[in-house]
Amino acid sequence: MCWQDYDLSMDNQIVNKYLEHPDFSPHLQACLEQVCASTGFIPETEIKRRCIYDPNKVWRVCVAGHYQGRPAVLRLENLKLEVDDEQIRQQFRLQCGHSGVRPPQTYFAQAYDPEKGFAFYIEELIQGRPIFDAAQDPDTAVKKFLPFYRLLRETVRHPFWEKPQTTELEFSGQQMGQWYDLAFKKYPERTTRLSPITDKLRGRLISHTPDTHLRFQHAHLTGNDVHLNEQGEYIVFANHFWSWRQNGYDITFPIWHMWLQLPVEKREAQAIKNITQTWMDAVYDSVRDLINPKDVELMLLNRLYGALLLDVPAKLNYEPAEQVDQLENALISEAERLLG
Repeated sequence: MCWQDYDLSMDNQIVNKYLEHPDFSPHLQACLEQVCASTGFIPETEIKRRCIYDPNKVWRVCVAGHYQGRPAVLRLENLKLEVDDEQIRQQFRLQCGHSGVRPPQTYFAQAYDPEKGFAFYIEELIQGRPIFDAAQDPDTAVKKFLPFYRLLRETVRHPFWEKPQTTELEFSGQQMGQWYDLAFKKYPERTTRLSPITDKLRGRLISHTPDTHLRFQHAHLTGNDVHLNEQGEYIVFANHFWSWRQNGYDITFPIWHMWLQLPVEKREAQAIKNITQTWMDAVYDSVRDLINPKDVELMLLNRLYGALLLDVPAKLNYEPAEQVDQLENALISEAERLLG
């Protein structure tokens, strides 16, 4: 089967732009000055950067400041998305009503301009906090996440664009192929060394992923991507990640994030298992009407495959190799446990 034949172009593609993407950092100041001069935005503090794995692959920068006399955030991006972020937010808003979950309000939006080489958006500054801290105990985290997850599922009932013909099996094959190819280019020795466990994960995923339709979902729901504001509303960020994915993918993302955010002193197999088991117990108890726990279990293998190949070695940009190896070993133990 030729995985690359399947067209997933309606979803935003981030990872597969890694090799071609130019770092935004050298051009950031000039772009910021240009936007401020044309809009009147007054910058104060940089608050966030998004990279494609490495710190020299910055594609989005958020700057807090003021716009037309009110607190605001300026987002600057030098990555051309398949679907503009503001278009996605507009579709999201159409279904929000007064549900208590929504994207940030946008004050000004300029889609990607190929001549300028960037896009920018000015939006409200959210006075709130992430719904959970990945460093918290998993029981606290899942209890804060699942009420939001239920509300989001009940609010967004209609996809923002048409369902592709691609099945879960086809998508999984292409997704894993992209991850592996990039990992081998970035970390050939490490990728080869990991093949005994990653081959098992890939084999299980290919043999057990159903040949059924994908589900439309927000595919990046970490605690940091959802804030609770002062009015008690859930504010959803990273909306460029709305896409058609495998069933169960969305709810495994906060689990994956907690794995990766474990402090060094807790990077052991038991801590990883505790995170996984706590979340899975809650899935079985609280959201079985929304999601099949078996789908979530399968997507945990998906998250382990991607984490071992790309997310864990990316930590070498920030941490000593021995600390990264601790996390890798703990995740390998978890993969072996889940594979049985």
